[in-house]
Amino acid sequence: MEVHRTQMTSENLSTRVPPVIPEPQDLQPRISVRHRGDRWLGWGVLLLVVVSVGLLWRFQPSGQFFYPPCTLYSATGLKCPGCGGLRAAHALLNGDIGTAWRMNPLLVLYLPLFGWTLVAWSINRSQLSWRLPNPLSRLIVIGALLGIALGFGLARNLPLTQWLGWG
Repeated sequence: MEVHRTQMTSENLSTRVPPVIPEPQDLQPRISVRHRGDRWLGWGVLLLVVVSVGLLWRFQPSGQFFYPPCTLYSATGLKCPGCGGLRAAHALLNGDIGTAWRMNPLLVLYLPLFGWTLVAWSINRSQLSWRLPNPLSRLIVIGALLGIALGFGLARNLPLTQWLGWG
């Protein structure tokens, strides 16, 4: 199979098609129009989060009927990676980082990442001109976080790691 190569000469350059320059109306910024329902949904979610955080701050999770028990722990006696997460969040909201770490260190480590992701998502969704990088937009990061959570869930049920006190 023979490949023909053309050399760039002034004759070839004159026959090239010039690039298409967009019309001025195509250069106008596109403004997205949001529906009124999106705004109400956002306010509803914000209200739900504020009420939930207020309840978690005020009431200790153990012994309250409105906090759900862990299904895996109830059925098998094994602690999942999220076990102790509500108690750890309650301790964090009340300023007790040591207790939060003993209840669920994974939550204490992941919370700043999830907070950054929420702030980045909110800013990137807004009409602001600057953007923040969202670490959870990459599949490799999500996979790594899930792998760490799975490893933590397995390690906290081993007899050798019970001395760590990850309750």
